[in-house]
Amino acid sequence: MRTQIILFLLNISCFSFIISTTSKSSNFLPRSSSIDVEDSSTNHLISNDKTFICGFYTLNDTTNAYYFGIWFTNSKERTLVWIANRKKPVNGHGSRLTLRKDGALVLTDLDGSLVWQTNTSSVENHKLISKASPNILNHGYYSLFFDNDNVLKMVYDGPEYSSIYWPNPDYTIWQNGRTNYNSTRVAIFDNNGTLVSSDRLRFSASDNGFGVKRRLTMDYDGNLRLYSLNNMSRLWTITWQAVIKQCGIHGLCGRNGICVYTPQPKCSCPPYHKPYSSTNWSKGCKPKFARNCNDSQFLKLPHVDYYGFDLNYTQNTSFDACRNLCLKDCQCQAFKHVVREGVWVCYTKSDLFNGYRAEDNLYLRIPSSEQELGPKIILNVSRLSCGGGENPETLMLNKTYRDTSNQSFKWVYVYSFVGAIGAIEVIIFVTSLIFLFRKHGISASFEEWYRTISSHFRSFSYNELKSATNKFRQVLGSGGFGAVYKGVLADERVIAVKKLENIVQGEEEFWAEVSTFGRINHMNLARMWGFCSEAKHRLLVYEYVENGSLDKHYVIVDDNVGDEEEMLELRSFVKFAKEKMQNGGISWVDDLMDMRLEGKFSKNQAAKMIEIGILCVEDDRNKRPTMESVAQVLAECKDETLHNMPNNI
Repeated sequence: MRTQIILFLLNISCFSFIISTTSKSSNFLPRSSSIDVEDSSTNHLISNDKTFICGFYTLNDTTNAYYFGIWFTNSKERTLVWIANRKKPVNGHGSRLTLRKDGALVLTDLDGSLVWQTNTSSVENHKLISKASPNILNHGYYSLFFDNDNVLKMVYDGPEYSSIYWPNPDYTIWQNGRTNYNSTRVAIFDNNGTLVSSDRLRFSASDNGFGVKRRLTMDYDGNLRLYSLNNMSRLWTITWQAVIKQCGIHGLCGRNGICVYTPQPKCSCPPYHKPYSSTNWSKGCKPKFARNCNDSQFLKLPHVDYYGFDLNYTQNTSFDACRNLCLKDCQCQAFKHVVREGVWVCYTKSDLFNGYRAEDNLYLRIPSSEQELGPKIILNVSRLSCGGGENPETLMLNKTYRDTSNQSFKWVYVYSFVGAIGAIEVIIFVTSLIFLFRKHGISASFEEWYRTISSHFRSFSYNELKSATNKFRQVLGSGGFGAVYKGVLADERVIAVKKLENIVQGEEEFWAEVSTFGRINHMNLARMWGFCSEAKHRLLVYEYVENGSLDKHYVIVDDNVGDEEEMLELRSFVKFAKEKMQNGGISWVDDLMDMRLEGKFSKNQAAKMIEIGILCVEDDRNKRPTMESVAQVLAECKDETLHNMPNNI
């Protein structure tokens, strides 16, 4: 059945304005005429609404390679949306685009050879394919397409393997919120910034509404993103993206590579490996040793795993049996021995792709002669710059290992420097403690201080929180994103655990709350002590506040914990207020104020407070004002109102 992905149809719209527009010569190409590549700087075709431009262009003025395509008129940098000769650039001399008498557009090269032409009888392209890199227009390894099961997916199709990574391959179609019952295979992106597809996928731009120029792009790094054009700055802003955590995209770090967050996503190499290229991490890492099936040992990689390529899956097996299973198979490059639903399970892996930080440990197969004890595992790390020329950085993990490269002597200076710094810190720390003891003695405040630094913000495992809450039995409250449970940690701290249920919509909110409140410590805020991000589980851990109902204490931290009919009322009020404000003036204020006030209030002050309140509940956090600016505006509003306030108020 024919597959359709209706995202822009820019080729159709471009060709229609070329033929039909007659108002200006720059907007019209008569039949039997052409556009020559030599006139590329001045001879363009502009759409009726001035949104798009068709013409020849080159990526680099120093080359003689030209393309014919469509780009946005008002963006600061040329933003391409369609290319006729993506794989085959034409000569900068003698090439031309011709509109024949029969209505066909034809692109020819210097020697007159046919490079591209329109063909209305052909089937549409079934895939939306990424670029190879920011500056290379050739096809990349990522594409968006309808699969045979009628579900819209993204796939990494590289030189060594192919792998679907969106929607989450660990979940079923239904768990991902999709359906495979509809075989029409259509995705429609409308002018309001909303996409709806036949597999029940639906999303909207954060600035949803008519009148904004947008583009939905399969980017070179494998993420599907929705961009909106700011007419003032002429720059593009991301208003939606398919994959929130970039390390979930396959193929980023190549064979043997590991994607880690520091906190930005970066690529790394495991021990005894080095990158093929420091500027292109998609090529992965190569071992510094020759593989030998008859001379093998295993190196423990803490909290590392690789997706897929399982050779064997064995239940109820010991660690030694799992290890021997890998040793006997020459294809096995690593194994892991983990508990799944109370049962020990053995996985052996034939290839190591799509590495990531995980809760489990992985055991890497290396020759016996390579493993020696020493300071630490050192992973070469580089930002996912996709072509940037940064030098690899280093990331330390807590495991013994000594690098045997020729430059190992340089580490003597590094360790000496680190040791000196550590000694200075210890001296300062001990001196501070002695001063405290002499002045105050060992008091309750010291015990509280020690308790605080020893129980700092951290990541919890799901089993740890499950045990602490007695399998989530005591419910303290519930809201739009899930319920809150009471629990007690092993160190006897009483906690409130918020368990997010609607993680498909709440993933971005989860990481935003973790990054924000994990750094806050205020007497009027319930302190966040940590979080859990494990498989599909997302939980937030707060201190438990005694006395009173939970929502009285947590409303400051998260407005999602509360009554949902209240959330609906708030949304309805905001929508109603926005409609009233569009009328201009401040006469709309009367319709929004409580009638019991009998008009005894300052309209200017009320209008300003309502406007600020609406800004504070914007869906896009970037549009919300800071508390500093809110306080300043309210203070100015108050001062102005006091001078102009009627006597009866």
